[in-house]
Amino acid sequence: MPSTAVESVLDVALWFQDRARYENEHLQAQKLQRLLFVAHGQYALQFSGRKLMPATFVAFEVGPLEPNIMRFFEFGPPNVPAQDPPAEVGEFLERVWRKFGHYSADKLGELARAHPAYKAAIRHGCGEEIPYSSIAKGSGGEQKPPETLKTVDGRVVTRWMPPKK
Repeated sequence: MPSTAVESVLDVALWFQDRARYENEHLQAQKLQRLLFVAHGQYALQFSGRKLMPATFVAFEVGPLEPNIMRFFEFGPPNVPAQDPPAEVGEFLERVWRKFGHYSADKLGELARAHPAYKAAIRHGCGEEIPYSSIAKGSGGEQKPPETLKTVDGRVVTRWMPPKK
């Protein structure tokens, strides 16, 4: 099994570009960067830590950026043919697009900057690499304890379990 689901971060970036174009939407460079970061973390969460793409994200004040994509898309989308991802990856990217594609670049930026891996990296300064293991771990793998539920009169609700025999 390959170590990543797709061969290049460019494949995923071009997929998002094509998807936005299909909906007659201009995909800003910052929004693309943030979708890539979110997709990378979500893929790790949904597929037991597996990497979506060979990508390196770096912490900057605006949020996490993938420097290769930053360079490739500096003057607009590059004129290279897109590789269709495997069906499983295409379905995953479609789910990410449906969930996050309507968010503004600013809203996605807030989400990305709130990510624990980004926060840890930016404390070391701009240009600090964000380790993949931190991205995967901070993308929801750690569960928050459930909130305490209370009845209308203030009593704490506990889960009923049948008595052991």
